[in-house]
Amino acid sequence: MKALSALSNLAITTRHSAIITCQKSLASLYTFKKRLICTSSITEEIQKHQKRINEVGVEMLPDWLHNKVFPQSCQHPDQNKVTIAKEHLKLQGLFGKETEKVPDVPEFKIPNLCGDSIAEHFWNIGESQAKKYRELAESFADSDLLGIPLKEDWLIEPGWTRYESDKNPESVEFPNEQLLCFDVETLLSKSDYGLIACAASPSAWYTWISPDLLKIKKEKKEYDVDNNEISNLIPMGRMIKDRIIVGHNISFDRARIKEEYNYNRSNNKFIDTLALHVAISGLCARQRSTWIKYDKALEKSDTSYLDDKKYFQSIYDVSSTNNLCNVYKLYCEGEVDKSIRKEFFVNGTLEDIIIEKNLRHLITYCASDVLATFQVFKKVLPRFLQVCPHPASFAGMLEMGNMFLTTSKDWDKYLQTAEEVYQKQRDAIETRLEQLADNAVKLSSDLIKDDHWLKQLDWTYPSRVKKLPDLPMWYRDIYCNKKRKVKVTTKSLIAPLLLRLKWNDFPIYYSRKYGWMYRVPKDAEYQTNVKACEFNDEVKDSKAQLNELNELNEKPSKRNKSNTKSKSLNNDVELFANDKDGIYYRIPHKDGEEARCGSPLAKHYITSFEKGVLSSEHEVAKDALQMNAACSYWISSRDRIRSQMVVYDDHPEITDLGFDKTDKAIGMIIPQTVTMGTVTRRAVEKTWMTASNVKKNRIGSELKAIIQAPEGYKFVGADVDSEELWIASLIGDSQFGFHGATAMGWMTLQGNKSAGTDLHSRTASILNISRSDAKVFNYGRIYGAGLKFAVRLLKQFNETIKDSEASERATALYSRTKGKKYINKNYTFWYGGSESYMFNSLEEIATNSDPKTPVLKCGITDALKENVVNKNYMTSRINWVVQSSGVDYLHLLLVSMQYLMKKYNINGRFMLSVHDEVRFLVKEEDSHRAALALQISNFWTRAMFSYMLGINDLPLSIAFFSAVEIDHVLRKEAEMKCKTISYDAEIKEGKSLTIQELIELDIQLDKEVNKDNEDYNTKELDNSSELLTPYNSSNSEIDLTIQSLSTEEEVETLMSRNFTKNTRSYQNYNRPYHFENSKLYKRNLIYEEVT
Repeated sequence: MKALSALSNLAITTRHSAIITCQKSLASLYTFKKRLICTSSITEEIQKHQKRINEVGVEMLPDWLHNKVFPQSCQHPDQNKVTIAKEHLKLQGLFGKETEKVPDVPEFKIPNLCGDSIAEHFWNIGESQAKKYRELAESFADSDLLGIPLKEDWLIEPGWTRYESDKNPESVEFPNEQLLCFDVETLLSKSDYGLIACAASPSAWYTWISPDLLKIKKEKKEYDVDNNEISNLIPMGRMIKDRIIVGHNISFDRARIKEEYNYNRSNNKFIDTLALHVAISGLCARQRSTWIKYDKALEKSDTSYLDDKKYFQSIYDVSSTNNLCNVYKLYCEGEVDKSIRKEFFVNGTLEDIIIEKNLRHLITYCASDVLATFQVFKKVLPRFLQVCPHPASFAGMLEMGNMFLTTSKDWDKYLQTAEEVYQKQRDAIETRLEQLADNAVKLSSDLIKDDHWLKQLDWTYPSRVKKLPDLPMWYRDIYCNKKRKVKVTTKSLIAPLLLRLKWNDFPIYYSRKYGWMYRVPKDAEYQTNVKACEFNDEVKDSKAQLNELNELNEKPSKRNKSNTKSKSLNNDVELFANDKDGIYYRIPHKDGEEARCGSPLAKHYITSFEKGVLSSEHEVAKDALQMNAACSYWISSRDRIRSQMVVYDDHPEITDLGFDKTDKAIGMIIPQTVTMGTVTRRAVEKTWMTASNVKKNRIGSELKAIIQAPEGYKFVGADVDSEELWIASLIGDSQFGFHGATAMGWMTLQGNKSAGTDLHSRTASILNISRSDAKVFNYGRIYGAGLKFAVRLLKQFNETIKDSEASERATALYSRTKGKKYINKNYTFWYGGSESYMFNSLEEIATNSDPKTPVLKCGITDALKENVVNKNYMTSRINWVVQSSGVDYLHLLLVSMQYLMKKYNINGRFMLSVHDEVRFLVKEEDSHRAALALQISNFWTRAMFSYMLGINDLPLSIAFFSAVEIDHVLRKEAEMKCKTISYDAEIKEGKSLTIQELIELDIQLDKEVNKDNEDYNTKELDNSSELLTPYNSSNSEIDLTIQSLSTEEEVETLMSRNFTKNTRSYQNYNRPYHFENSKLYKRNLIYEEVT
């Protein structure tokens, strides 16, 4: 008892103190070892290249690499904690298992850190990149704008006009200001280019009017307005000084700025008030729809709804949706009138806009948006710098705001070809469907009445009609008078019936309530977990609907289009309710058992067809499904793809795009990115961040490959291997203070697919499913999804599985992975699973009164703080810990690359990021150096994560990217052929280089690697700053032991023997949050010694 009490007392000390104590106890042994090494040069060389294997068999960095990122560190894990970890791994069947060999990394030159630790290094390089722009932004937020000029004072002249107090308006080439708030207005139905723009600085207002727009105004009597083209870019000047441009959804405005279409980056940095709002007070996906309903209920004084959702008041008070109206109302308690925008810029025409009275009114509206945006900026910037205080966060955000893409005239060809192939495939299927309709209408009534599919059609014949008098209603409904033939598509309600589709060899039926079903004879031996459909309650309603339809049938010329679908079918609910010999079941849907199957020809049913679950006697059914699958990407994405604004180097206002001259035209695209578009601070963009990888049978999926590097340049990039999986497991390992200590950490680092010891293989064996299907369960669980999610997913993958079996399997999975949950009035924690340590650590962070990411100390949105949501939205909060840490990873990677590219004169710039994937556009002769810089940046970033989680070491297996791609097109992997139905060209392969291959090529950043870092004075940095302090889980050995126990009885026994008054570190507190008490409330304290 005394020994256990001593262990518990030891555990409540900080991890840092424990490490120091351990180091002192090992000092003499360490000194003796060093003396032995120095006895001969041969022994020293052997030691230098000897593998370093940690206590649980994970290979760590070799000494020469370790010393580069963890200088003067001799951290050794607590041996009592090592013992606990080994026992835990043995219980999980992992300790001593076969692992994959990690290739050695030959010694190469790596730049020295800019500080005494990796944390100081990133603070220093981040601060050097962020400081000047942050100070500009802060000075802007501390200033005020002049009053908006009267609309009568606007000068209706092409280009920029400056307005200053007590001075006449003057035409200027561009706003020569370092601080600007900016907004552009467009008529997207006519042109992507701006019509008018307004900008404001503390000293003046500026307006810009498109020269093309005023040309139309001047010549409108001579020309048709709709045939004129708007194609002016907005000049902002290439200033020598640094400039901050603020806007709401600023990437939209940036895409209209002339100077942004150039490889040589401008000195413009863009700050998005929408992104700042999302980061500090944004809503998660689950909250957004409720907020909108709650807002409407307040507007309409719907007391019933407000009482029912009383819990939501606290969330509503601290957050809003992202549009400028609601954001302005939240922070400034005012209203923004957007009605004029809808009237003129959404539903209006150029002819309306060019009327001078309207034009003046619209300029004032644009200026009002600028003023509202600026007032929001004054509120959100200081708060953001408090919530995300690390300079790397600010610098990374600015870098994300400068993304761009390059292409060629192949872009136009791609759009044309994809559309042509789609139209051709669609027309071929529709022709065959129309033939089936023509054949069906000729059948006799005797054949129809016993036909499961055709009897569902409406075979009534209307009286007193002149056109098509001898044809049934379903046929008349699909008949096109103009083309004098029927029109049937795969989306037509009758298409599955014409194709005579079956589900599990049973005929399909359609119901308004349940969607597509299948009928099983009652005497059939058939088992399913799908609940049978019930119709008795619908009979009365169906008769009323039938009367309405009959009334409409008497007036065919006035038929409501919304009833067209229902009129094609008999839709007699009594047909189902009175069917004593059959049972009807819903066709399963990917969204769960309550979701309706809208069409069995949808793309996600192609797998069911291939497995024979969905079948048909007609070969055209398979063709229709395959056509739907082939066209699905293009149908869902083509509007977004077509809306991309491509500016070519032959644009009349573009001298060049900053690239070397070539014979091939070059185009540039500015992605419409919100740099922090979700509460996890992930970037959001509708096209490029959702683009799928190329698939041979998907029309248009070659989209990424049409992004091409100009001649003489290369794309250099990589995907971070299992980024968020590693982050989550590392947070769990941090309880022990070394890598691979938990089962989750060990599987992530050492798991072997062939031995079945990796995470996905383990889950597959538990659930008896494929490894690829297991990935869905794993990522869903790690992001916080619960048992119901697993049960629903199992039933989706196997519709014949019984409810009890699905529940049993899912429970077994969660018991063996997440573990069991122990709850009493003092403690709440997970135990006994391979992921229990990880989930306890994630919940420790998520349920803190002021949650912060462990590495860059970024805070959570107000709308998810515990004092606002209590115990709710736990899935979103756990997801935030992992994904927001992933954003920290990206920002560190970008800051590091910017530092190295500038330091070693690597000719390139950041181009695109899609979550864990980054790409840079680089001059071809510098592409290998850029690849090495990217590897070093990843190495530094991984080391930073380990250090800030209290582990001064790093596994060799994850220190570097598995490979860096050097390519001439944008694609997932350099060897992908990118051939599709719509793209048959052969694309030359790129290069995929490992760190070992780069070293073999003798690639070096620079001959003089060890340059003095004269820009950094690390001694001025306050080492006690929270930003440099590693995260501390401070768990005792009792805490660690209890999480690995298997039964509640064991937990209760250990707790009763070793109960202390000390509260567990991951206990779910419910403490009120007082921001004014935060260490970071006065942000300038962090930088005061430096600035």
